[in-house]
Formats: sequence, C-alpha cells, structure tokens
Amino acid sequence: MGDMTRSQTFHQVFSVLLSILGSVTNLVCILLVIYGGLFRQSRFAFFLNFLVCNLLMCSVALPFWTIFVFSPTAAMDSSTLCRVQGYVMFSIAGTGSLNIALLSVNHYVCIVKYTWYNRIFTTRNTRVMLFLVWFICLTLFLFPLLDVWGRFTYDKLRFLCSPLLTYGSYRYFIGSVFSLLSLPTILFCYVEILRKFKVSKVSSLQNENIQRRKKENHLILTIVTFITVDCVLIFPVLLVITVDPEMKTIPVWTHVLALYLKISSYTVNSLVYSVLNKKIKSSFLNIVRSFFPNKKNSSDLNETATQQTPYSN
Repeated sequence: MGDMTRSQTFHQVFSVLLSILGSVTNLVCILLVIYGGLFRQSRFAFFLNFLVCNLLMCSVALPFWTIFVFSPTAAMDSSTLCRVQGYVMFSIAGTGSLNIALLSVNHYVCIVKYTWYNRIFTTRNTRVMLFLVWFICLTLFLFPLLDVWGRFTYDKLRFLCSPLLTYGSYRYFIGSVFSLLSLPTILFCYVEILRKFKVSKVSSLQNENIQRRKKENHLILTIVTFITVDCVLIFPVLLVITVDPEMKTIPVWTHVLALYLKISSYTVNSLVYSVLNKKIKSSFLNIVRSFFPNKKNSSDLNETATQQTPYSN
C-alpha cells in the first residue's frame, strides 16, 4: 500500500511537470520550423507532424491523464470519461508510433534511395501519408470507444484507461497492427541507413562528392542519435508491460520509471532532433539575431537555405 501511495505521488508530480515541459519544448520547436519556412520541405513536414503529435500528447493527453492521477475515482464514477481519456491517449500515442515509422521511411529514401526522393515525396503524396497516419489511429481506437469491438478498461495501477487489459481478439489485433506497421519498418530503414553510412565513409576517403557526403553523414548522425534515444526511452516500458502487465512480479517503482521514460520521449525526441538539425538551429539563431541585430552576421542568416537537396540538413 505504501508503494502505491508513493507511486501516486510520483505520478502527480511528474505528470504535471512533463506536461508543462513537453508542451513548451514542442511548441518552441514547431515555431522554429514554421518561422524558418522549413515546413515547405517534405522532410520537415513529416517532422512537423511528429512535433504536433508530441505537443498534443503533452498539452492534451497528459493533462487529461492527470485527472485520474489526482482523482482515481473519476474513472470509476464515469465510464464515458474513462473511454474518452483512453481514446485520446492511445490515439495520440499510436499516431506517434506511426509518425516515427514514417520519419524512418522518409530518412531511408532521403539517404539510401535519394534519386527517388522527389518522385515519391511529392506534395500530394506527403499530404496523403500524413492524413493516413492520423486516420488509421483515430479510426482503430473508435471501436473500443463505442464498445463495438474491444473495451477500454480502467488500469488503477497506471491511472489510465486501456484497451489492452482485457483479453480478446481486439487486443491481439491492435498489437499486431502496430507491431507490423512500426517495428519492421523502423528496423529495416535504420539497418539500411547504417549500411549506407559505411559506404559513405569509404566514398568520402576517395574525395568523391565530399560536400554531399558531409551532409549525409551529419543527417545519419542525427538519425542514429534520434533512434538510439528513442529505443532507450521506449524499450523499458515495453519490456515491463510484456513481462509483468499486472505489476505483480516487478517492483512498482520499476513500472513507474519505465512509464515516465516513455512519456519523456515526447519531449526528449523533439529536443534532440531539433538541436542536431542545422536548419532548425539556424532558424533559432535568426530569431535571436532579430532581437540583437549584427551587420557582421547578416550574410550568414540564409546560409543553410541555399541547399535544396532532400538530404541537406
């Protein structure tokens, strides 16, 4: 009982903290992408969609979750509120997973099959892909929301309503869908990117297309860092939920820490990707310079905008 009380206190503090921190971080990153006009490029359109999803998780889903964290009886008193909370959180979380897969495909084509990039990621195709990512998740979780297939059940150990607690066909279906759409895609894309990285190192030693190789290598570094951080933050919660879904074997604190590592990914991933991206950093510096104008640096303001190749970073 003592562990559960301390667990609830931990939830109360960090759910609010991560909600505020994540909302501010993702909002700033979104403004930088928009201010720099980067959203017009397809690669940044996918990243902007990723940021919007993270912002919604931190500014909408997490505050909704805190209702149950501070008042666990709210879910028991209102089954409708429980279903809506579960639908909001799992729809956004599912969209986030598919967004990472979509970013992986975009990066794969950008680096490994860059001659195909402009043919695949046209404006129309990009819009269709972004629409489908949201449509798939918002539709799939409608079934348990409306009690058509599956059911949102209150998880009193994690203070959320989940469609994964009750055994049945929907649970296995939704797990299979996201496993097949995300994990194989991400693994394939990044394995191929790493193979490309080895080839790039050999080519750069031969002084062949050095400028392009430098840009590719920087993008590869960004991607590898991004996916490594993502795995470190997400893998623990997948492991503990799979091994001990009812929190009977693994200590409660392990579950709580793993859960908040996952939640922190909605802030950390956005921050890491933005910090490592030269164009987003340039957008930030341009804002700073607009407040502190310096003629000496005026020639550098648009330096990164001169390269329009899909792999420019």
